[in-house]
Amino acid sequence: MKQRALLFILLILSFGAYLGFKASQNELKVESNLLSLIPNWGYDETESEALSQFSEDLGQRMVFFFPVQNNTPSTVTNGVERFAQALQDSKAFSHIRYQGTNKEEQNNFYLYYRNASLNLLENYIEDDQINIKKLTKDRLKKLYSPQSSFYSSTLATDPLMLIPSQIKELQKLNQGSIQNDENSFLFTEGKQGKSYLIFAQSKLNAFSSQAQIELRRIIKQGKSALHATGTKIDIQELGALAFAEVARQKGKSDAQNISLLSLVFLSLIILFYFRSPSYFLAILSSLLAGLTSALTVTLLVFGEIHLFVLAFGASLIGVSVDYALHYFAHVQESQDPKMTPSLRSALILGFLTSLIAYAALSLPSFPGIRMIAIFSIAGLSASFASVFFLYPWIFSEFKKKEHQLKPIPKNLLYLSQRNKIFALIACLSFILIICFSQRNNNVRSFSYQDPQIVATDLELRSQLSDFETSAFILMRAKDEESLLQSCNDFQGKWQKHNKSALRAPSEVIQSKTKWQEVYNACQNSHFEHYENSLSLPKSSVKTFLNSLENPGGIQGFSQANIFPEFAQMIKEINGEYFAVLLFAQDTDWEIIKKLCAHDDSAHFIYRAQMISELMDLFHQEALNMSLIAYFMITLILIYFYGWKNSLLIMSTPILSLSLSWGVMSALGQESNLFSVFAAILLLGISIDYSIFYNRHQGSRSTERAVFFSASSSLVAFGLLAFSSFPALSSFGLIMFIGLIAAYFLAPLAKEK
Repeated sequence: MKQRALLFILLILSFGAYLGFKASQNELKVESNLLSLIPNWGYDETESEALSQFSEDLGQRMVFFFPVQNNTPSTVTNGVERFAQALQDSKAFSHIRYQGTNKEEQNNFYLYYRNASLNLLENYIEDDQINIKKLTKDRLKKLYSPQSSFYSSTLATDPLMLIPSQIKELQKLNQGSIQNDENSFLFTEGKQGKSYLIFAQSKLNAFSSQAQIELRRIIKQGKSALHATGTKIDIQELGALAFAEVARQKGKSDAQNISLLSLVFLSLIILFYFRSPSYFLAILSSLLAGLTSALTVTLLVFGEIHLFVLAFGASLIGVSVDYALHYFAHVQESQDPKMTPSLRSALILGFLTSLIAYAALSLPSFPGIRMIAIFSIAGLSASFASVFFLYPWIFSEFKKKEHQLKPIPKNLLYLSQRNKIFALIACLSFILIICFSQRNNNVRSFSYQDPQIVATDLELRSQLSDFETSAFILMRAKDEESLLQSCNDFQGKWQKHNKSALRAPSEVIQSKTKWQEVYNACQNSHFEHYENSLSLPKSSVKTFLNSLENPGGIQGFSQANIFPEFAQMIKEINGEYFAVLLFAQDTDWEIIKKLCAHDDSAHFIYRAQMISELMDLFHQEALNMSLIAYFMITLILIYFYGWKNSLLIMSTPILSLSLSWGVMSALGQESNLFSVFAAILLLGISIDYSIFYNRHQGSRSTERAVFFSASSSLVAFGLLAFSSFPALSSFGLIMFIGLIAAYFLAPLAKEK
């Protein structure tokens, strides 16, 4: 027996060690972004790809703040250059900007808008011609205005007075609240005083664990280069990296702590009650078989595993160990390692009902929950198979133990005999569910957010007067001209309804079709009156117009290599064109929704709100699946046990769920998607207790097995209540309350 057990244990431990080694080498793809678990419902493949790319671009922008504090500005700017060079050398960042436009960029800027500024004459077109009198009147007024910056030399190169005013507005549009010092270094003013800035676009996904390690290494190198100049600055970061890092660390620590504490408590229970190291090692091996199988199957199916799933899956320890506990409780009482027919049928039926409960989780269209379901099904199946097929073989040379099991505490047995009282309380708690239960599937309440990081993020964004990136308008068109026209049209509607800031690519990218229309209108007009009124040489306007080139629309703008922030706001995907329109953070989103409702080309994207609405749909879908699971299991029980016994068995999960939901409602806790998952899992776990009580009519081995199972599950799910993720915390609390109720209600099933 020892050789067989040792072989089984070594196989499981070696495979677990291999997976642990892969994880330590960061070869396992572990995701920490909660939104990656949620699909883009309601969009076709092309639109989903556009959303994904825009969200990635907007989410991977980083801004580094360098407070001057007690340093001299020149010392800080020297450090800024060193830091920026480290980012550039890493090849992991693009669009690194810490200074205003250089001479080459200024030249590109001027050349492009010298051509593109012709569109400013669009308002002077009447009957396909320029209204010369109106244009002359406006230009004379501008020329002789006290604030005018036009001189004779300026008119020689720009007789229509188009370029300087537009360039000034565009530069202001690009800078926002950011300023340039005398050396063109970018800075802003905040509560901490003056801070120099570096803008950079990460090429790596901040929510990937491997990318986080690499980005942090690069930033550390940049700080070392900065400190080498003798500058001591507490650099602050704005971007998703800080949030993603904390979420990853919390998820990792939750998974480790819950797994470790579950194993410790479970080990103590086994050693204290069974008092057998061989039983302990066998149960531990079964448990490791379940966890390693769950991890392997999940990686094979999805190619990655989310930290959220790992933290949730750590609670699998308390469920997968049930089969081993029931087996050894039977062996200790019967002193026979063979599977009796009653034990075999109880284990199979308990496994099948749990499998149905977890399988119900895989049916909703929520990929994150499907990942949890696959993880749990694989783990439970491996644990069950190891107990059902291997344990009788491993312990075939079982020798009778001289010692007896530790008795179950009498006060617990006394309470379990008063199960009708718990049943009455559970029924009364159903009233609390009806009266006080409210839904809240706000996705922000599901993930962990460090208060200090949130406060810092808000403060830094206020310094930049930054645009909101989690909510935007997605424009779609068949060609680039239609896209720019749609952007222009929406911008015009927005300006009529609201005065808050709007950033649209059409503000800086000129339509080549519109430019051609204006150019043709200028060719049809005679500018002699205009030239005489402004004392310009004859044919100077015609010469200027002939020197212009069509700016070339989106393609021409990209080739001009200016305004990289705006260039990222347009993409061509599968032959279609997409653009995003960004708004100020204090925007009234209800107005935007109304405008989009009457514009087929505009789609309002507010990821947090949309995902919360999707979670509501998943909530209802999961609730339907749970009802189906309860119904299917009831039918199976009726087939095996008949009506009366089936109702007695099903009373345990139904009453325990009612009690847990009622207590949560009384505590003011709102129900969410994970409350429904608790309903499904309580069904799968608590029904095992009822089946064993009904099958064995309350034998001593059944009482012990149910007690051990309930204890291990209570520890595993109870620890989830202390998770940093609010969703897991509420789920763990519901399961903890429900499992306590299930333990005391299970003896109802043995009554005839």
